[in-house]
Amino acid sequence: MTETEPAVVERLVYEWCTHEARGTHSARALAQIYASCYLSDTPLLNFADLKALDETRLNWALMLIRAYVEGDFTAPWPRAVALCALYDLMPAEAAA
Repeated sequence: MTETEPAVVERLVYEWCTHEARGTHSARALAQIYASCYLSDTPLLNFADLKALDETRLNWALMLIRAYVEGDFTAPWPRAVALCALYDLMPAEAAA
């Protein structure tokens, strides 16, 4: 298993967001990407928030997005829900 496999990246992202970087702006941005892969029908992601990510975390985010688009990744619902609760990620209101 390599670090570019979706399952490895998923675990790295979840652990980083819930432990090492818990509560930081960059962890919140990465949690939004993660949760967006599970809640794909709700607009959680604000692209401006990606500016908070360093190169490693941005690569993780891009890997998750690519895997989601290619159908190789589905965020595990308990982890996605946990990140939504931890970072108070409420779906943005759809523009009228």
